[in-house]
Amino acid sequence: MSGGNSKAKLVNVAELPRPELCLHSRAEGVVVAGGPVRAQDGSLIHEFEDISSQYQELSNVQTEAKSFQYSSENGNVLAVLNQSSVYVYDNETRELKLKIPKTDVKVVALSPLGSFLLTWTRHEKDAAEGNLIVWRVIDGEKVFQTYERNYAEASWPAVKWTSNEELSGHMVKNAVHLYKGQAMEEGIIRKVSFERISAFSLSTTPGPACDDFPFRIAVFKGEMKGKPAKAAIFNHPGSDSPVRTKSFFRAESASLLWSPLGNGLLVKTETSVDVTGGSYYGEAQVYLLRADTDYDCKIVVKKEGSFQDVAWSPKGREFVVIAGKMPSLAVLFNLKGDAVFQFSEAHRNTILWSPHGRFLCLGGFGNLSGDMDFWDINKKAIMGSAKATCAVDFSWSPDGRHFMTASLSPRMKVDNGITIYTYYGEKVLEKKYTELYAAKWRPYLLDVYPDRPQSPSLKDRTKSETKTNAAEKKTFVAYRPPGATSSRVADMMRAERAGSGPKKMAPTGPVMSKAAKRKERKKLAEAAKAALTPPAPGHDMSLQQQSESQYSDKDKTLRKLKKQLKQIAEIEKKKLVGTELNEQQLGKLEKKAELEREFAELSS
Repeated sequence: MSGGNSKAKLVNVAELPRPELCLHSRAEGVVVAGGPVRAQDGSLIHEFEDISSQYQELSNVQTEAKSFQYSSENGNVLAVLNQSSVYVYDNETRELKLKIPKTDVKVVALSPLGSFLLTWTRHEKDAAEGNLIVWRVIDGEKVFQTYERNYAEASWPAVKWTSNEELSGHMVKNAVHLYKGQAMEEGIIRKVSFERISAFSLSTTPGPACDDFPFRIAVFKGEMKGKPAKAAIFNHPGSDSPVRTKSFFRAESASLLWSPLGNGLLVKTETSVDVTGGSYYGEAQVYLLRADTDYDCKIVVKKEGSFQDVAWSPKGREFVVIAGKMPSLAVLFNLKGDAVFQFSEAHRNTILWSPHGRFLCLGGFGNLSGDMDFWDINKKAIMGSAKATCAVDFSWSPDGRHFMTASLSPRMKVDNGITIYTYYGEKVLEKKYTELYAAKWRPYLLDVYPDRPQSPSLKDRTKSETKTNAAEKKTFVAYRPPGATSSRVADMMRAERAGSGPKKMAPTGPVMSKAAKRKERKKLAEAAKAALTPPAPGHDMSLQQQSESQYSDKDKTLRKLKKQLKQIAEIEKKKLVGTELNEQQLGKLEKKAELEREFAELSS
């Protein structure tokens, strides 16, 4: 695998596995198809082709199918749920591996490597067996079952595995039960206790877990009756106490997103109501918690408004957020929470990384018009744009050379179908269906396809188009009839639609508090005043006087920190005697460790 041009030219595309996709429609049921394949120069080698006939017995069950699922890590296994049974296929041999005759299954899922199948049926009182069951695919044995009263799409699958299936977890009331991922029948190996837990997520690590490279479990509970929400990180193996905690206000629910490297956690908190009145859709904030160091911060962009989306790069060393009122702002951050690059300001709300993290699609879907921009992250340059109106689902092909959008039922009642674009936005396929319910690419392990850069022909064409567009922009003048006056409103709307261009950003550093901002403004004002005041005759501040001035500022800071720590000590005394604390007091307690560290550094 290589990102360099010299090695990329040696790739024989014909020798690579052909990308596949699975579609579920009313007329045809579940269909497996071979996707389009393009050569290094961009020419088409294979077109869209139905390959369902290669699968054993699929033709007998596909028309009655209700849904399908791929194993998420390697795509080697395909599960098809129909009216009477669950069928599990080997995608390499196309053979039927397992058939479970069960008519009441509502939803299914596969473990990352396809070793286990998870099924959920409606809970029935006095049932003989649990309604949430884990089946071993190789022999059809039940290795785990329990009672799960409700199905929630946001938290499905109810049993989660690490990507190598070494560890699995199941959330119960006030705890997460951990199991050996490949041997759940041996029972619980650890209970991670966390009162009022509402969400959890497992990270992964290469190879067997150990003290130096542990698995990590992130948990979250929402705010309730004035008590703040909280997220925590536990190590496995490790102690029963969390290694990181973070409290939040205005956080009813949260998405827990682990870095692919397992060393960083993004917490996207959400509320149903925006107390600032800025949005009808509630409020969302994003926080970064480092699992390998004692560091956390709130992610801030230079535009008012809620966060639309956040996503880690597959490389795990950076992430992108989209935030702010439309046209929103997309910003690239590093693992310290510093903003390092700002994308074009535009009407976008969705972030989609290609599998290798080389390309990035920023799209405006849902209640937006479907505009998409395709970026080369290595070069921080836009490759092309496209528009996919009425798109409900969207994803990159496993080789990172194509991008698919799908208009699906029941969200869209008409114009259902899929559209496939190149990685730079050129439409190469459009296929219509009367009713299409799902469309997904088959996943592959990351090292199956090389990390290929842009094709040389595309680079030349992009440069040519950029020059042409620039020339057109210089000569274009909007037509106005004689006597008409300039429309400021129209000009403003055009400017907003176009948005601002991309730009590199200096690291922003941690978010400053209001008090720190006031202090900074005061220092700047004093410095400006001093600059305007002429020095007295013969006056020359020596290095010793400058040093004394610096020490004076240091003493002031120490006195301020000492005062804040004294206040925190008083609040802790109140807490010990059972006094109920307000939000401001709880916030001060959260800052204790940070203040003590700063005091110790200045005192040394």
